[in-house]
Amino acid sequence: MKLDFKQLMWDKGLTQAKLAEIMGVQQTVISRFLNDKREPLAHHISALEEHYGKEVIASYVLPQ
Repeated sequence: MKLDFKQLMWDKGLTQAKLAEIMGVQQTVISRFLNDKREPLAHHISALEEHYGKEVIASYVLPQ
């Protein structure tokens, strides 16, 4: 599943460091997501859903 991380960060006023903290990953992982070098795993998405809610995160899902 691909998420529009750039839009999520913009809308929520997040830095890469803050998003990494929410997701429980290192900032380099967020950088890889932003540069399309890695896709988030289910547990990454779950961490965002727990923080913001499933409906909110669903609005950032990109078509495959």
